[in-house]
Amino acid sequence: MYKDNKIFGIHPVLEAVQSDKPIQKILLQKGKNTWAIDDIKSQAFSKNIKIQFLPSEGFKKFDEVNHQGIIAYLSPVNFISIENLIEKDLNKEVISYIILDGVTDVRNLGAIIRSAESMNFDAVIIPENNTATINETTVKTSAGSIFNISLCKVKHISDALMYLQSENFQLIAISEKATQKIYDYSFSKRSALVMGDEGKGVSKKALSSCHDSLRIPLYGKTSSLNVSVASGIAMYEKSKQKMTNIK
Repeated sequence: MYKDNKIFGIHPVLEAVQSDKPIQKILLQKGKNTWAIDDIKSQAFSKNIKIQFLPSEGFKKFDEVNHQGIIAYLSPVNFISIENLIEKDLNKEVISYIILDGVTDVRNLGAIIRSAESMNFDAVIIPENNTATINETTVKTSAGSIFNISLCKVKHISDALMYLQSENFQLIAISEKATQKIYDYSFSKRSALVMGDEGKGVSKKALSSCHDSLRIPLYGKTSSLNVSVASGIAMYEKSKQKMTNIK
């Protein structure tokens, strides 16, 4: 059964997973075990679809429909795997990605996507967990640009960074704790900017995988920037060099 952006019931959810519909996450009642549910869990894992396990009380608000203890939430956009993303962009002279490590606010995510598309970035990469949901607010904040840029979802940011390293990408963390200024940096033709959340910044694990760490110098009394603003500034600086390289 379909309602709004949700799919209810074991067999409808299984059919949606098998047909590669853009599923954002699946809610599954704890203790539910059938061959079909095992199949759903197996395929969801292989396709980087998040499964959240809830007690039966978590489904009370859906009692008017026959949910059978399972609900799939459809995403308004399709995601591309990192392998397919690299293959798609491999022949480009200059490739620019932005990787979001723990950006959990939907408006910030939408604003970053909007800036990324405007700055001619090739993709926005987000993790499966610890990230903002792509919903109507995200789409609205992006001003529709979310449909004009590749979105990649990965299981773990650290794995994505390792994969990009193997493809000779320059990985740069943007951090207020860095000593080197972004304006003094020379970006390579294949590079990815890594942005963290506003509280903790880029995680230590992600930082350890990056080649360099850069800061955006601030000259007023304010000591930090909103992550979407910082992302926009960093992408603009990278984009200037990208356009120069293309010319």
